[in-house]
Amino acid sequence: MEQKVNLPFCKIEEKNLPFVYGEFACKDGTYKKGYFFVDSGAQQNLFNEFAVQFIDENCFTGKQHNLTALDNKGEKTESVNLNFRLNGENLTDEFCITHNINFYSFFEAHCVIGILGMKFLVKHGLIVDFEKRCLRTYENESLDFSEMDYCMPMQYGFETYGIPIVGILNGEKQFLCVADTGCNISTFAQKTAEEGFLKYELTNEVFKKMMVSGTVMTRGAHATLPLFSMTDNEERFKIVEVSDTVNIMMDRDYFSTNSNDEITPICGAIGVKFMLAHKWILDFEHMVIYSRKTSK
Repeated sequence: MEQKVNLPFCKIEEKNLPFVYGEFACKDGTYKKGYFFVDSGAQQNLFNEFAVQFIDENCFTGKQHNLTALDNKGEKTESVNLNFRLNGENLTDEFCITHNINFYSFFEAHCVIGILGMKFLVKHGLIVDFEKRCLRTYENESLDFSEMDYCMPMQYGFETYGIPIVGILNGEKQFLCVADTGCNISTFAQKTAEEGFLKYELTNEVFKKMMVSGTVMTRGAHATLPLFSMTDNEERFKIVEVSDTVNIMMDRDYFSTNSNDEITPICGAIGVKFMLAHKWILDFEHMVIYSRKTSK
């Protein structure tokens, strides 16, 4: 992107999801305003099927795509080259049309244009900043490991899964989780909770989680997680113990499996409510997730 970007998250306290304001080009020459959902757990950009009626048929690429999520379930769909604006800058990028996400449930009468996924965030070196509560570009700030309370490079997750991965380490047991800005509440498979958490206590609350692959039922819980973190010494690591209110996918060993048996299954997702509370910063310019130390 040629211009500096600083887009505040819209209604994040209400939705616990990062939406930014934007607009897209319509076939009549006008621009329709709405929201983009910033989702680090989605590899591709996704376009709201309801909004397809407004764009020119020349936008269609003719390509077919498989959108997969939980247990490799999802949908086959086509894509469009969408002309849109963020922060007043004209952009064009490929978006897959999704039919399985009910965008209406996010903002009701307001238009949700679609999802900005990992490839877009990496391409433009954007920063999803839950400390400043905005989507922005790099501002020449210091990246001193000694000033970080938590730090995890994205390289492994991006190369292996195409999304940012963080780790839970309890003794010798390791569990991989998505740092997922498309997930409002942290969500884990039951096996991860039982073997990876330091402790957890189920509540009587039952929730529905909406994914590309469909709807999943979960139970609420209070949990203490041992997160794996790098230190200012690259050869050393530390465990950061954090408390969170989470959702548990009952009777499941994994959050998401993969068709490649050689790739470790994903066991959970760190959600936006947690990232807000701990002021996580997902830096796609330097491919690192971190939070700053706070003065006591």
